[in-house]
This record gives sequence, structure tokens and C-alpha cells, in this order.
Amino acid sequence: MKKLTLIILAAITFIAPFSCKKDKKEKTLVSIAVTVQPTKKTYNVGDVFDPAGMTVTASYSDGSTEPVAVTAGMLSYDFNTAGTDKSVTITVTYEGKTASTTISGITVTPPPDTTAPTLSAGTVNRTSDIAATIAFTTNEAGTAYYVVLTSGTAAPTAAQVKTGTPLGAAVFGDNSGKAVTLTAGAKDIYVVVEDAAGNISAPLKIETIFIGNGTETSPFLINNAADLNRLSELINSGSNATYAAAGVYYRLNNDIDMSGTGNFTPIGTDANRFTGNFDGNGKIITGLTINTTSSDVGLFGVVEGGKISNLGLANVNIQGDSYTGGVAGWITGSGASITGCYVTGTVSGNMWVGGIAGMVGSTSQTFVTISDCYTTCTVSNNSSSSGGIAGHNYGTVENCYATGAISGTNNVGGIVGFSSGTVSNCAALNPSVNKEGSGGGTDFGRVAGCNEGTLGVNRAYENMTTTYPSGFGTIGIGTINGANITAAYAKTSACYTDVGMEWNFTTIWKMGTAPYNLPVLQWQTTMPAMPEHLITP
Repeated sequence: MKKLTLIILAAITFIAPFSCKKDKKEKTLVSIAVTVQPTKKTYNVGDVFDPAGMTVTASYSDGSTEPVAVTAGMLSYDFNTAGTDKSVTITVTYEGKTASTTISGITVTPPPDTTAPTLSAGTVNRTSDIAATIAFTTNEAGTAYYVVLTSGTAAPTAAQVKTGTPLGAAVFGDNSGKAVTLTAGAKDIYVVVEDAAGNISAPLKIETIFIGNGTETSPFLINNAADLNRLSELINSGSNATYAAAGVYYRLNNDIDMSGTGNFTPIGTDANRFTGNFDGNGKIITGLTINTTSSDVGLFGVVEGGKISNLGLANVNIQGDSYTGGVAGWITGSGASITGCYVTGTVSGNMWVGGIAGMVGSTSQTFVTISDCYTTCTVSNNSSSSGGIAGHNYGTVENCYATGAISGTNNVGGIVGFSSGTVSNCAALNPSVNKEGSGGGTDFGRVAGCNEGTLGVNRAYENMTTTYPSGFGTIGIGTINGANITAAYAKTSACYTDVGMEWNFTTIWKMGTAPYNLPVLQWQTTMPAMPEHLITP
């Protein structure tokens, strides 16, 4: 038994040293390398890199190598810039080791273009009823198309415009001088641009209502009653800067008969004032009718800084509340003027009523002028301030005359009802300046009913009458009654050209032809009826 124990212990003693011995060192990662490049070389901008075909090999401290399974989190690259035959560097990171490889011949294409062009700044120059040129701006080049619809028609879709008339190439930025074909009347032109990718812009609407483009050399032309009514709509809405902007030019292209066209809406409101230039062009608007209880009444309701010239208004029938006139209810704004105009018919209102304008200027806007105008219309007020030319004047009234009967409750004059501005070189040829109503008005004069401003050389018909109990008072230069002239003298040019008057009979005025033997404007070819009270044997 003792012999067997010794043999086992000897065996254990012999084996134990071999069970604890290490015969090999542990390997560590030394480096990685891209040993085979990927196969895919075509990408879109922003694509994820495809490592198919790429081999990354890891090298270890014991000299062994192993392939590395590549995952997305191990890679960095940039496919955000489009181009062809590009070189793109791919960087691989594995267990703290990095390796890079540059892949040449890569093509990175941009993403599909799905953004349509944007059009803006549409303008039109209408050269005739059937022709115009348009301009617009686009932020992308392409091919332009257009359709023409009657004004007010429902807007077409972009696809519908695309099937219209080709307009040619559209360049990036401004595009001008694009010719379009129209038919007579107000039209809406719709334009689209299709880019190279087939994207179509939203339709750009360009309104063409009047011939012209609103400049001094190509003013918008007012041809008929419909145009005049449309102008009123455009100005009063204040929604279209093409027509309502300050300084836009208009020209009356034909005589217009408004008889039977209904109650006219004045051009310009207190909120949306007419700020343009209206050249009557020696034309006449006949039969203008306005019957309203509103204020700011006349062919033009409110004019702010605008200019109206060379216009005849024949046989008007205008009735309003305050600020009522033949040409304008209220004209104000520095530099505003009415020149070379005349009015016949009747003008009546509650307060501030004038044959040419109800109110001229304001307490803060005195640089407003009415010059070289005349009226034969009757003018009346129910409250205060009526005159043959202006109801209330803060500006300047000069070189004008009136022949109609003027009446009202207070502040009634042959030329102006009330003036805190300047009245000069005018002739009040009215048959009468009468007090009407039961009010206690006391201001009645042959030239001005009441004056708190400057009166220059003014004259008045010597046989003018008044129902004001106290009569006219002092007569003479510098007074509200002016100096006396006879009917016979009023029918000579000397009455208006001698010292103090000095009207321009070369380019502005001329003497009318019988039986109208009073001054008329140079552009006039038809004469008003001669006032009976000025007919002399």
C-alpha cells in the first residue's frame, strides 16, 4: 500500500509543472487597411455609401490578418457635392484604428429638380386694342407660355396656361418686350415658365385694361364710358398699384357721352385718393350724372397731389353732400392743380360746393391751384360755401371766370364761397349771387362770399343781383365784390388782358365764336350756350 501512494505522488509531481505553462502570446490589433476598393461608383447627392465589394483587412501583432465586417457606423465620407469623375475619400474606423482610401471616377448626381420657377413683377404696355408687350421676372430660366382671358374670368391652372401660346425662352431675371396678342377690352394675361426639368410656375396675372403703360410718353388711354367707370373701380379699390400709384399718367382719348350710363361713382375716395395726372386732351365728357348723399363728389372725388387738365364737362348733373364739385370734390396735396377745364350744367350740395372744385387745398396744403378754368353751371349749397369755381379755397384760384347763378345759405360768391387763400385775375360774370334758406348767413359777395386771404385784381358783372337783404356792399379792386365791368366789355379780350388781368391769349385762351362771345380754351371747337344775361343788343 505504501508503494502505491508513492507512485501517485510522483506522477502528480511530474505532471503539475506542464499544466501551468503558457506556450503562446495573446495577439493585438496593429492596423487596418482597405485592401479592395468598393465596386459602386455612381451616387446621388446625399446618398449613403455602399461598401459592397470593399475589403478591409485587420493586421495583428502576431503577424496574422483577418477581414473586418464593415458596418455603417465605421465609415465617414462626403457625397453632398455633385460632380463627375470625382475622387472621394472613404475613411474606416475599427477598434481605434483608421484607414482611408480614395476612390476615383465617382459620379455624384444632383437630386431631381422638383422646384418650380417663381414669377414676379409683371407689367404691360398695351400699344393697341389687340397688341401689347409684357415684362416679368423669373428666378429660373425656361420656356414661357401665356393665355389671355376677359378681365374677371376665373384664373386658369398652370397646366392650362402651358397649353396656351408659346412666348419663347425666358431667361433668369428680367424678361421684357414679350409680345402678346389681345382682343379689345379689359384683359387678364396669365404667364407661366416651364423649366428644363418640366416644373411649371404658378400663373402670373398681368392686368391690361387701358392702352398705354401709364408713363408721360405712353399714358393710359381712356376711350369710352366703360374705361371711365373701370378707372373709378381701380382707384377706389386701392388694390392695384399699376393704376393707383402716384404720378401715373392718363389721357382722355375720345369725347365720351355718359348720358344714360347711370349714376357715376367719383374717381378717388378719402381712403384711396387719385394721385395721378389726367390729361383731358381737349375732349369733352357729356351728361355726367352723380346723385348721392355721400361726400367727395365730382368726376374726381378726392385728388391728392394730382393734376387734371384740358377737360370739358358738359351738361353735368351733380348732387352730393360736402366737398362737391364738377371736376373734383376735393383737390389737395402740394402741387395739385386743375387747369384748362370747363363745366356746364348744375352742381349742388350741402357744404363746400364749387363749379370746378368743392374744396381747394386744406389748412396744411395751400400749394394747390385752379387756373385758366371757367364754368357756366348753376351752383348751390344747403349749408355753407358755394362758388362758381370753388366752394372753399385754401390755395390759389386765378385766371378763371363763371357765368352761372350761385346760391346758398351762407358764404356764397360768384368765384369762391369762402377763401383763406388767393383769388386773383378772375371775372365773376354771374347773373346773381343769392341767399336761400332760413339761416342767418351774412357772407355774400360778387367774387367771394367771405375772404380771409388775398384778393388780387378781380372783376364782376355790374348788373349782378342778390337776394341778400344788405346787398353786396363795397365794390372795387381788392374787395369781395371786385370792380365793375359791363356785359359788352366782358365780351372783349381787352377785359382779360389789360393791366392786372393779363390772361394768356396766345397758348391758353381765345375768344369764342358767336353767339358765345366770351373767352374759351384754345383747344375748344364747340361753344357753350351764351348766358342770356350777357347778351347785349
